[in-house]
Amino acid sequence: MYGHGPEGKTEEDRTNSQLTHLKTENEILKKYLKGVDKRIDLNLVGNLRRKYTVTK
Repeated sequence: MYGHGPEGKTEEDRTNSQLTHLKTENEILKKYLKGVDKRIDLNLVGNLRRKYTVTK
């Protein structure tokens, strides 16, 4: 599914390899989304501050 490994791999080895790959991919996506959430939050705070700040 994710590449061509050695021919001698058992079905269990292939399954474990795929699970490891998916777990790694999942962790990367979680970190990315956490970063996106922070950027969105910071943008919202900045926009709200500008919107409701009274200028003299």
